[in-house]
Amino acid sequence: MKYFCFFICLCFLPLYSTEPVVGAYVQSHSQYWPKVSGRPPFSLAFVEVSLLTDIYFAFATFSDDFTLRLLDPNDEKVIFPGLQRLKIEGVRHVLFSVGGWNFNSKEATKELFSKMTRSQVSRKTFISSALAFAKRYKFDGIDVDWEYPADLLRGGREEDLNNFLLLLQELSEAFWPEKLLVSFCIPGLIPYGMPKRYHDTPANFYSWVSKCQKFVDRITVMAYDYHGPFDDPKLTGVNSPLDSIEKTLEQLLTNGLLPSKLLLGLPSYGHSYSGVSGLSEGVIGPGKPFSKPGEEGSVTALPGTLAYFEIADKIATKQLVFAANNGNAYAYNIAKEEWVSFDTPETIRLKVAKAKEKGLLGVVFWSLEMDEYYWQPRFPLLRSASLK
Repeated sequence: MKYFCFFICLCFLPLYSTEPVVGAYVQSHSQYWPKVSGRPPFSLAFVEVSLLTDIYFAFATFSDDFTLRLLDPNDEKVIFPGLQRLKIEGVRHVLFSVGGWNFNSKEATKELFSKMTRSQVSRKTFISSALAFAKRYKFDGIDVDWEYPADLLRGGREEDLNNFLLLLQELSEAFWPEKLLVSFCIPGLIPYGMPKRYHDTPANFYSWVSKCQKFVDRITVMAYDYHGPFDDPKLTGVNSPLDSIEKTLEQLLTNGLLPSKLLLGLPSYGHSYSGVSGLSEGVIGPGKPFSKPGEEGSVTALPGTLAYFEIADKIATKQLVFAANNGNAYAYNIAKEEWVSFDTPETIRLKVAKAKEKGLLGVVFWSLEMDEYYWQPRFPLLRSASLK
């Protein structure tokens, strides 16, 4: 009997590998991007397999019946064959991600994770559906992108944290025997809407993250959106500052998280601001008052957010001037009162070096198609992220 028990325990050991991970999300809707600056719409055919080990498909969704479905039926015809081709060519894992920022912010869906996790019956429905989804579309695992559990301003309740822990435990029990990975994301900053005690004592939040690790193969800390046009007071700030990232990692690691379970999330986009006052030659750093988010990009169409390639285009056509200082990169236009914080291959290398110094499992980008995906050298941010 003791040998049988030992075998059962081995079956439920996590599947994570110590092989370094360089991953990236790919957004479903990028297949519909317009042609801009000579670029065709994004395609997975542009990806060089040697540049990354893992890809995350974003996003699957679910409704109040708690069963998973595709946001876009066309993904099955366009995105999924490309993912499987990359896997055949050498990508190690292809995971699907459920949720996302929009899902967790929109009024119609922001409470669904909280509702789903409240009972064993609804969790079982979700997990059974997720397992069927993975098998049907030949994914290697699930990435749970519930970004704001217990965020009282985004449809959450404080009991979400315990219920999320139960969800991860039950997911691992269902997925690991099938040799499928389990992953989830956390924000770089404790969400503003979480109860006060988590802000007063951050260790309460980071200790909870550490409790989750025994039920997952990897955890991604989204080390971006530290500052953006959503900030109050309205002062320009760095999207992904290295010193803030280091503080986040220290909180996680000193509160028991194993570095071998942790992926550092890196941005391939920047946050932009308009109506920025106080800009002048030699005074172009963060901390300037602004009036509104920057204009939306011609491709991404998101006010206050620009893809790396959109920023590069603006610099190349002299709509913005590039500057770098203390490991951060900016672009600005004094006359138009515009300012952007973003990452370059050089700043990405600094962050990758920090991940290696801390012994992390690897890095993962949000997102693949926001890098320079067409003009050579393709994927300069991803290319700068080697962990070897």
